Amino acid sequence: MGQHFGLDFGARDSATIGGAISTNAGGMNVVRYGNCRDQVLGLEVVLADGTLWNGLRSLRKDNSGFDIKHLFIGGEGTLGIVTAASLKLHPAETESRSALLAVESLQSASDLADFAMEHAHGRLSAIELLPRMGIDGVCQQILGSVPPIRLDREWYVLVRMAGQDDPSEKLEAVVSSALERDWVSDAIIAQSSSQEAKLWLIRDSFSELHRYLGVSFRFDYSVPLGRIPKLYPELCEAIRKVEPHFLPFAFGHLGDGNLHCSACQPDAHELVHQKSDVEVNVLRKIKDALDQRSLFNPHKTLPA
Repeated sequence: MGQHFGLDFGARDSATIGGAISTNAGGMNVVRYGNCRDQVLGLEVVLADGTLWNGLRSLRKDNSGFDIKHLFIGGEGTLGIVTAASLKLHPAETESRSALLAVESLQSASDLADFAMEHAHGRLSAIELLPRMGIDGVCQQILGSVPPIRLDREWYVLVRMAGQDDPSEKLEAVVSSALERDWVSDAIIAQSSSQEAKLWLIRDSFSELHRYLGVSFRFDYSVPLGRIPKLYPELCEAIRKVEPHFLPFAFGHLGDGNLHCSACQPDAHELVHQKSDVEVNVLRKIKDALDQRSLFNPHKTLPA
């Protein structure tokens, strides 16, 4: 009792332990607990010839030869199928506080992450990079709510501190220091567990938001800490050589340098190029007449 599993990611309701192990999943709490690899003590695996390898040890330190389990962690199921696991648990996080901050740039977001990791004294549980279009899109298309913060910056950072005692003082100190250093122009700190849950629901809904962004190609990159500000513009420049008008949608984990980047179809949809202005206007009037609130596949064929 009083223990919890350190991993947390948006697919928590549908993911399996075996899948998380086979992909070495990270997620939001990686800054405090590490990736899935750091949570695994032992494995049971079915090999390609049908042999069952029983490595379900629970030792924190095992120097009895090669650590075979690491062949299967992150192996994407190519060497065997994970059927059971011994997992490391951690003291339950009974208290948590979160804040959403508007940052001046990607570099400011990176500087904030470095500062938070250094000054949170082990309380930093998660620190996520959020784009304005993600917050705005989720609030409009999925949650039907007003954004919790003024959306006048391109990038935002969602921070959570947690532990067995109230981390409010440490969180407020980090937010105050970020404001003083001009990394942050605006910030809100959740005043209740329900407000905190709403902030994280926005982040959790980013994958679902892709349904409203048309065709997209998704990439997952990991770089050394602090390199995301350099990686992102280089990615955009490379993709623009293929599709100059693509819509970039990037978010990720500042705590481990993991950036999720999607190249989505341009705002100008293909139908606009196939039909005349007169025809597009007629189609828009039909759409408005039958779906005044634009509930069905908004902007799927006609641009906003």
